[in-house]
Amino acid sequence: LAIHVGGEAAGDDAAYLFFRTEAGVERVILASSSEVITIRERAPDSRVESRERGESVFVAVAEELRAAGSRSIAINRSDLAAADGLTATQDAELRAALGTSLASRLTSSQELVIRWLGVKIPAELAIMRKAAEITDLIEREAFLTVVPSQTTNGELHQTIRDRIEGLGLDH
Repeated sequence: LAIHVGGEAAGDDAAYLFFRTEAGVERVILASSSEVITIRERAPDSRVESRERGESVFVAVAEELRAAGSRSIAINRSDLAAADGLTATQDAELRAALGTSLASRLTSSQELVIRWLGVKIPAELAIMRKAAEITDLIEREAFLTVVPSQTTNGELHQTIRDRIEGLGLDH
C-alpha cells in the first residue's frame, strides 16, 4: 500500500493520515525531519509535518486526530496483507498515545484499502490490457514448444520465465 500513498519515501516511522473533509480528502504526512524534503517533493498536495528523529510519530498522530475531532479512525491493521502495515508494537504504541477514548474509535482500514485498490484509473486499465495481451502471446508461444509426453511443467515454466525476462519484464 505504501507505493500508493507515497510511503516508500519514508525510512523512519511516518504516518500518512487521510481526513474526510467537506472539500474532499486532506492528506497529512507526519515524517522525520530528515525525510520531509523528499516527501514534500513526492506529495506536493499534502500537508507534510516534520518531527525530530526519535520523537514518537504516534504522539503526533494522536494530536492530529484530537485536533480533527475524528469520530472513526481506520488504521492499517487487517488479515489482508495490503491493509496490514502496523506491527503489534506500533499498534500498541498508537493505542497508548491515543488514550482510551480515541483508541475505542479504531477500526480496520481493510474496506477502504480494498475499495482504493479496486478502483482503476485509465492509465492502469491500459497497462492491464497490455499485460493481458503480452501474457496471451507468451503463453501461446510457450505452448508451441510443448512436446506431448516429454515436456515437463518445470520446463514450460522456465520457458515462460526466460521469455518474460528476455522482454525486460518483471513477474
